[in-house]
Amino acid sequence: PSAMWRRLVSLRTVINGRPFVVSTVHLESLSGHAAERQTQLRLILRQLSAWVGGGVQEGLWFGDFNFHEDAAEERYMHKLAAGGSNHANHH
Repeated sequence: PSAMWRRLVSLRTVINGRPFVVSTVHLESLSGHAAERQTQLRLILRQLSAWVGGGVQEGLWFGDFNFHEDAAEERYMHKLAAGGSNHANHH
């Protein structure tokens, strides 16, 4: 969901015979949109996990996340990277 027309754009391809996904995202900006960014992150991670379940084992995810290092969204991402969710192992 995005009031600013932001979205995840991805390319699924094969590199050296292996499925690979390249994704970029531009999340909602401005300080008043932290809840929207967290929702966007959950939906993106759900999509990335679905691709992992579909055989994609490697990928690259980058973009303009629009949050700073001590924001709630940053803490959420660190929690995922530390294994705080079933999505964490799909990076």
